[in-house]
Amino acid sequence: MKQHTFDGRSIDISEMSQQHLSNAYYFALTHGNPTDSVKVYLKELNERFEGEILEYHPKVNFKHEIEFLRSRNMILTDGKIMFAGHIIGKIDDELITDINDLE
Repeated sequence: MKQHTFDGRSIDISEMSQQHLSNAYYFALTHGNPTDSVKVYLKELNERFEGEILEYHPKVNFKHEIEFLRSRNMILTDGKIMFAGHIIGKIDDELITDINDLE
């Protein structure tokens, strides 16, 4: 299954790193993408990485993803990302000041 990345590349899901799969899983989950997408990422994580999902670390240059999380109050003042009452990851330290300045 091919996945289109934000920087315009096309990559087969079987070639995605554990971090990339984890981020794709959390992106689908937090953005309300179809359950099928979440299941595909979980299946791949289970098969290749013993089901270990790494923390969500959105890339700095994906401004729309960071803005989406911020607009939904998912980014805490310390940069941790909270979803459904659970800490699921963290934004890069360099973005914390920028995010807090917007509030």
